[in-house]
Amino acid sequence: MIKRLIPVLMCAALLMPAQHMMATADPTPAPAMTPAQKAKAARAKAKKKEDNKKYAKNKLDLYQIHHFTMWGGGGYSGVLNKTDFSKFVGGGGGLIGLGYEWHYKKFQLGLGPEVRLFSSQDKLFPGFDTGFPIDVYGTGMIAGDPLSYSTTMKKTYNFRNMSENQLVGQVMLPIMVGAQFDKIPLYFMVGAKVGYTFLANWSQRADLTTTVQEQIAMSEWKDVPFHGMITDAPYSMKGASTNTLKGAIDAVVTAEIGIKLNDYLSAEWNANNDAREYPWHMRVALFLDYGLPLMSNGNKNIPMIQANEKEATSVSLHQSDYQSSKLNSLLVGAKFTALLQLNRPKKMRPQLPYLVVQLVDYYTGKPLNNAGVRMETKNMRTGKVLKKGPNQRGLSVQRLSPDEYAIYVEKAGYLSADTAYVTLVEGENNNLKQRLDTTYFRLIPEPVFTCTVIDEKTGEKIPAKLEFFRDDVNKVETTIMQDPAGDGVSTKLTVGKNYLVSISAENYIAQMFTIGYQGVESLSATYALTPVERGKTYIIQNLFFVFAKTELLPESDGALTELFDFLNDNPSVRIRITGHTDSIGKDKDNQILSEGRANAVRQAMIDRGIDPERVEAEGKGESEPIDTNDTEEGRQKNRRVEFTIL
Repeated sequence: MIKRLIPVLMCAALLMPAQHMMATADPTPAPAMTPAQKAKAARAKAKKKEDNKKYAKNKLDLYQIHHFTMWGGGGYSGVLNKTDFSKFVGGGGGLIGLGYEWHYKKFQLGLGPEVRLFSSQDKLFPGFDTGFPIDVYGTGMIAGDPLSYSTTMKKTYNFRNMSENQLVGQVMLPIMVGAQFDKIPLYFMVGAKVGYTFLANWSQRADLTTTVQEQIAMSEWKDVPFHGMITDAPYSMKGASTNTLKGAIDAVVTAEIGIKLNDYLSAEWNANNDAREYPWHMRVALFLDYGLPLMSNGNKNIPMIQANEKEATSVSLHQSDYQSSKLNSLLVGAKFTALLQLNRPKKMRPQLPYLVVQLVDYYTGKPLNNAGVRMETKNMRTGKVLKKGPNQRGLSVQRLSPDEYAIYVEKAGYLSADTAYVTLVEGENNNLKQRLDTTYFRLIPEPVFTCTVIDEKTGEKIPAKLEFFRDDVNKVETTIMQDPAGDGVSTKLTVGKNYLVSISAENYIAQMFTIGYQGVESLSATYALTPVERGKTYIIQNLFFVFAKTELLPESDGALTELFDFLNDNPSVRIRITGHTDSIGKDKDNQILSEGRANAVRQAMIDRGIDPERVEAEGKGESEPIDTNDTEEGRQKNRRVEFTIL
């Protein structure tokens, strides 16, 4: 039994921008230029060439801005120690400086002398909570006695809450580089400083308790000298700068990040400032100076605290045996900088803007090359601009004069893209790195229809012929043969067109179906053909006659073509065409009508070239219904034309 003609509507309607879906006709070519217009264009070209020479000569000066700078700041500071006998506390410090800063576009370079003054504190012997005692043994003399008595006395110096403060002054030469941002009022700078330590004083403080004990005295002594002993008195000791870090060379790595304050001031203030011959710019930043371990601590091998019977003396922690030979400086805080602009930057001639076209595959997003990209002025004022296919990254880049442009893209194997329109403005579209002006074309691959034909009973692929009809059902547009050893057959179809597809194979009943191909995705389908069996009867679907007559309507061409293909592909097959009617009307009239319709189908086969000996015709009238005649649906099924394989 012939399969019912299968209307396959494949509507994968993807939402696509209209401009990337349909092709657009090229604009009307520009009229030929007159001699006067050609001469004017030649003069403009020569002037442009001369301007480009001047531009190239002055280019290095265009964005160079020179500043006289003043800065000052303060924060937390210290001379970092590395010993178990002290605990670093740190202190406060500050810096001031004058210098020069050079700006080129976003880049900036600054240098100039700077003075740093900072303090640092260390807690000495922090683990001795009850004090740090030093014992001294000596001899004494009884006052008024001409004889000298040797005696053993122990004098104890007990230091509590002992600390040392250092004061350091340096002259530095900073060299810093950095950049500023356009969109946000931020800047940063990093660099190094090298300097000389011109001031390095220290002082120590502690709560000092002094006691004396005579080891062998048997009775009370009278008129014993005081020996300069002071009990529970504050202790203070200062060191001379000649004995500490003075003269040391210090190298510092430095960094700062901050904001440009002018952006936060009123528009009126900025307008007045810009009108000055020498405008002011102000910044505030956080900074960090960290010294490399280069500061020398001077002489070594000196105990930090010395004591005798009469007094205690001390040296700086940095000169003692308790400290390493190299020290680090630290200064971190906030900084204010004022910049006096010394020159006015020349106005840079705007560069021609970029027109950037990016081609990618719609589904994969991968760049596409080997495509044709054409760029034209929309109104053809400046003539036609041609640009061949994009690079390996799918980019087509060109500098063009400011104007309105139409972009046309074509690539084999992809659907046509609609024309895109881009306006290039002088002073804009110049940043190729940020791709602010990129026009994207997401090209859709041409859809492919893949079909596999199999035996209905075995499921195996069979050699088959597929014919595609589009505008004329009597004219084959595409014919494809399926090889059973292959993976089916494929063909590209035009989106928006309807196709009539006929599938036929020798010793199989042909099929015909329609494709309303409206989508853009590739599709696949599998069709099973029924093997020819002698004596089997099949209904011919989609046959249409004039009401109560034997005349075939044009809508029956598809079904007739399908029957013809079957007979043509199977030359040894003979068939009998049988007509049937419903029970409405007289029996005689229905018999005549069924015979006439069967003969009409037979004659259509003969007219198409089938041997009359291979086709018989007969009518059964209303004698062999296949459904009830009591309903319209049943009667419609009974009105049929069949063929039987003989």
